[in-house]
Order: sequence, then structure tokens, then C-alpha cells
Amino acid sequence: MARCGSPICFSISFPIQADQDLTSRVKACLDGLNRAIARRMAIEANAGVVTLRGDVPTFYMRQVFVHACRRIPGVTHVNDELAVQV
Repeated sequence: MARCGSPICFSISFPIQADQDLTSRVKACLDGLNRAIARRMAIEANAGVVTLRGDVPTFYMRQVFVHACRRIPGVTHVNDELAVQV
């Protein structure tokens, strides 16, 4: 069994920590754009791929959030699963 500090632990925990850091940076960025909307969204990161889920009031806001995510260092792709409220 691997102990903390072994290469096995680092290889498992590093990607998880990197994903958590990227998720935090994306949340902070989107909070700065519109906190009320961003707080209701689900944001996940996995190996540089960010997934946005939730409802936004307009197509314009959807585009603003997606384009903002694409500019964040470490984001390689954005899965846009945002729904525009009708």
C-alpha cells in the first residue's frame, strides 16, 4: 500500500489538486462577471476541460461566460451545457 509522499500518491493527487485549482479560478472569474448567476452554476474541471451547467437569463450572458472561461490559463476546452431561460 502506498504511503503519502510516495510517487503513487503524488501521481494521483496532483491531477485532482490541479482540477480543484482550475475550478476555483473559473469560479472566481465568473463571480467577477455576475455573482448572482455564477453562484447558481455548476462548474467542473477535469484535465483542463471545464464544464459549465446551469441556467442563464440571456444568450449574451451564456456567450460571455463561455468566452471568459476560454481565456483562463489552463483551460483547454469548455463544455457549454448552459441553458438560456425562456
